[in-house]
Amino acid sequence: TAAALRFGYYETIRDYLDSSSSDVPPNDGKKHGLNMLLAGLVTGAFAYAATTPFHLLKTMIQAEKGVLGPNGLYLCGPRAGKEVYMSCSLNGAWLLAQEGGILRLWKGSMPLAARGAFFTSGQMFGYDGMKTLGRSHGIEDGPFLHILASTAASFSASFLSSPADVLMTRYMAKSGSERQSLLNSAREIYIRDGITGYWRGYWLFFMRLTPSMLAYSTVYEQVRFQLGLG
Repeated sequence: TAAALRFGYYETIRDYLDSSSSDVPPNDGKKHGLNMLLAGLVTGAFAYAATTPFHLLKTMIQAEKGVLGPNGLYLCGPRAGKEVYMSCSLNGAWLLAQEGGILRLWKGSMPLAARGAFFTSGQMFGYDGMKTLGRSHGIEDGPFLHILASTAASFSASFLSSPADVLMTRYMAKSGSERQSLLNSAREIYIRDGITGYWRGYWLFFMRLTPSMLAYSTVYEQVRFQLGLG
């Protein structure tokens, strides 16, 4: 999954950047915030680009909802009056590949990768940065620090990814001749709502994300502890 790729490669890339930009070994606890951001950007973009087919198939399968009539056509839902298009992930992947070749499965990978890059960069910078800062000020690496780091990760991930989320939502909400380019959509948001328009709904996103960050960090830290990764 995208999460496995993001977390799996993050520390490797961060430590490589630290060792390349400093004579100080990365294992001494001195980490650079900029390298945390860069490592998050790289791993986030790679993970979301690599898993684009799964995101695409999930979205399309979710659109296959509604009540089927006796004639096999949907009676309601987004595909009302139409027959079932894809019944499962394998069937969906086969249909998309037949339509536009194997690259059809990566349609929309660029905006998805951009969103993943900003989200992961904020998440890793918030979590790793807060843990590093806390340790440097004598805070024990335990539940309290994990809660602080998770909250910081949620805050920064929400902040960095919100503009991409708002832009993509506005872009995808329009169809056909009404759909503009991403640049025009960004300009429309700025003209209508100003710079703060790119963070519309930020606090709702932050409050929704924080509980999952807290739960995830608990599992993540326990796995690291059991594997002896510190």
